[in-house]
Amino acid sequence: MTNHDCFEADICEKILSETLRSIINDDISPILAEYLIDKTISFYNLMKNNPCVVIYGPPNSGKTRVIELLEKAFEKICEDEEKAKKFRRIRPIKQLELFYNCDIWEEMFGEMKPDPDLGNVWHYGMFHSYI
Repeated sequence: MTNHDCFEADICEKILSETLRSIINDDISPILAEYLIDKTISFYNLMKNNPCVVIYGPPNSGKTRVIELLEKAFEKICEDEEKAKKFRRIRPIKQLELFYNCDIWEEMFGEMKPDPDLGNVWHYGMFHSYI
């Protein structure tokens, strides 16, 4: 007999999944709802293990929807003190929107600039400054 509630990570995923199901509107198809739940849980697992996560993809592919679902789920989870204790590592989600071919690479990520006294000096871009 396998008990999937014996590990903290499994308990958190179960709570998150149940919370997401309660948030997602009934007006979307069950297949789309399960897809969004799966992607939101994957996003949560990435955020749990990495200080920075970059989400990219074509327009209208669900990137913003997944972020919003996770934020709403965390808000709802934090209303219940017992559930919130399971999510000790929840940090605020900071979102920076970058648009491919619309923002200049150097402004986004930084660049080396010559300095007469110091030689080449790295100047940080928006991405580093935001983190």
